[in-house]
Amino acid sequence: MPNDALQLMKQIPLFRQLGEGELNLVWAMGQELGLPAGYSLETPADQPPVLWILLEGRADATFPTVEDGHTTIYAPEVWGASTLVPPFRSPGLAVTATPCRVLRIYAREVRMLAEQSPRLGVRLYEELATRFAGRFRGLLERPLSERMAPPAS
Repeated sequence: MPNDALQLMKQIPLFRQLGEGELNLVWAMGQELGLPAGYSLETPADQPPVLWILLEGRADATFPTVEDGHTTIYAPEVWGASTLVPPFRSPGLAVTATPCRVLRIYAREVRMLAEQSPRLGVRLYEELATRFAGRFRGLLERPLSERMAPPAS
């Protein structure tokens, strides 16, 4: 793994508890790619789900089931963390807004690594649970009228 990639991955909350050896294992499963602006990070339904690690650049994400469901993802960050849990698909769509340097990893391989290395798995899934709990709390803190409103067309 390039040294700069190791430093970038250490900054990503999903990987912050992992040691250098564990980060190298994660890196070895992936393929580093350079993507142009406008590249969809969506995984087609007939393809295995992908975890995208943005090392450089930014992507714009939309979530069709959430009002004003737009966000920008700045590197270093992960897109597709929800592919690590059932139903193993992302609820949104991300498109690179700038040229990006990414690491593409098939989510199934990360799940298998977590099973084979329980220490790594516990650390990864604890962070994932914390991330999802924070999002859920944010939804609950919204007024009921906003939560019940139909999505904007």
